[in-house]
Amino acid sequence: MRHLQAQVDDLQQQLDRATGSMGPLMPVIQEILTSLSPVELRNEVIQALVPEIDRVIHERSQQNPHAMQEAFSEILPGAIEAQIQRNPKQIANAIGPEMGAAIHRQIQLDRNAIRDALAPEIGRFIKAQIELERDSMVDALYPVIGNTIAKYMTEAVRDINQKVENTLSFEGVRRKIRARLQGVSEAELILRESFPFKVRAAFLIHKHSGLVICEAQLSESERLESDMIGGMLTAIRSFAADCIVTPGGTSELQEIEYETFNLVMEVAGYCYIAVVAEGEMPKSFVNNLRNTLGYIVQKSGDAIEDYDGDPETMPPLVTNRLQMLVESANFRETEEQRRNRPPILLGFLGLLLLGFGVWGGLRFWQGRIIAQAQQVLRSHPALGIYRLNADMNWRTLVLSGEVPTESLRSRAEAAIADVLPERPTENRILTLEVPPTPELTAAEFERTLSALNSLEDVSLEGEIQGSEVQLWGELPNPNRAQRVTQAFEAIPGVTTVTHTMGAKPQTLEERIYFASGETAITEPEQRETLGALAELLQDSPDLRLRLIGHTDQIGSALVNQQIAQQRAEATRDFLVEQGIAADRLQINGSINPPPDLDETAAAELSRCVRWQTLP
Repeated sequence: MRHLQAQVDDLQQQLDRATGSMGPLMPVIQEILTSLSPVELRNEVIQALVPEIDRVIHERSQQNPHAMQEAFSEILPGAIEAQIQRNPKQIANAIGPEMGAAIHRQIQLDRNAIRDALAPEIGRFIKAQIELERDSMVDALYPVIGNTIAKYMTEAVRDINQKVENTLSFEGVRRKIRARLQGVSEAELILRESFPFKVRAAFLIHKHSGLVICEAQLSESERLESDMIGGMLTAIRSFAADCIVTPGGTSELQEIEYETFNLVMEVAGYCYIAVVAEGEMPKSFVNNLRNTLGYIVQKSGDAIEDYDGDPETMPPLVTNRLQMLVESANFRETEEQRRNRPPILLGFLGLLLLGFGVWGGLRFWQGRIIAQAQQVLRSHPALGIYRLNADMNWRTLVLSGEVPTESLRSRAEAAIADVLPERPTENRILTLEVPPTPELTAAEFERTLSALNSLEDVSLEGEIQGSEVQLWGELPNPNRAQRVTQAFEAIPGVTTVTHTMGAKPQTLEERIYFASGETAITEPEQRETLGALAELLQDSPDLRLRLIGHTDQIGSALVNQQIAQQRAEATRDFLVEQGIAADRLQINGSINPPPDLDETAAAELSRCVRWQTLP
């Protein structure tokens, strides 16, 4: 400590001696500086200091160049900027001749560095220049851009014209077929072929870190920056997931459009494939993209999950599959391949047409047999009322439908065998055992009667009362009469079928009406009408009548049937009291309205007893 204090005291003594020696010289120095003008003083100082400054800077640059760079880097930009403002032409004349050589040398040393330094500024310069002098920029760029666009459009138009000229060629026919199959117009397909789909690059990127696992690019000379694309896409995906997707959602960014380029992403597992493509993307490529990603994740999912940036940890199959995806998307047939393909397609088209011809002939032959079978089923009296169908299973005739009884099912197969005895038949007609009700029996009676009257040689009238069917009309022969009777007997609920040759007897228009639920004859109008009927019967001893009681549709069918029957019995009893023999009177009860009433008629018109003559 004492030694250090001694050194400090010695240094202080030397400074005092130096200051003391400068004292006598100060008046002289002041006189010299006062005698000089500012300009002369400035020049004298510069001439005196510049050599020394150059020497000091040179020595310091040799001793510590990094420190000199840091020292000058802080003052040079401001000094240069100030000098440019004071005298820009002088700066331009000084720097201009050396600028070209410096840039050329820098490109040789580090091309990427000069590109990174100039690219942002050139973009801003062009944008600013366009805002200031748009016309001059257009005049400068038009010859280059115009020639490029003209050349590209000339090639595209020439390609389109060639495709249009080949409309009637085999290639044109094939294009028409492809357009029809794809559901687009031929013009749209021509445009797609003139501006084909092309994949520039495909990248397999780790979903969380954004590291590029592997890549496949179309051109080595125009490679895309994979690391930049990977980082950018990962940042965009994260931004979309944080700011756009609702909480709890699982949406993924799928596509980014930039001018004519599409950047399509497909995500699976811990990675996603990003494809930079041009043109309209076909569905086949989308399927191939998904299959490729699925295969990579299935085979190398563990390695992808643990990927830390070392490409050596990835199996070769990952890169191979990605390369195959790009190559298959950019495959284009040559003209020679197209010329070699027509014979194969023509042969395939010929086989296709031959197959259609054979199939059409077979369907025509089967159609004739089906038409014959359908005619048999529809013209048969007992089967025509049912919806029975016929179809062909190769050479076998197949019958289908539903009938109420097993006898009708067998009758259908027998009718087909009579007309087509050599044709194998498969009977798939179902038998549905449906309990007969008065409504179903009456409906089947009406359908059967209508089907029979549609035949040329049949003209029948008929009515059903309970389970009894009464028919009137002429039939051509006993065989036809027997088949008609069988058709009505096959109706569920029918027990008796009576057929009378000749026209149906006229029904007397007079009838008596009852109140709802009433069966007794108590009203004066009823007695008056039946008294006149009794006098008619007494005057015509051979006249026989059927008395038919009816009810409305209100209430249960069983109760209504009893009421209808009781009304007919009350009418018969009243006539017997008037002296008419009971054997001249038949009675029936029906829950249906009289035949001359439709569904819109009032219910009270159905509460009646009517009568008709018997043969």
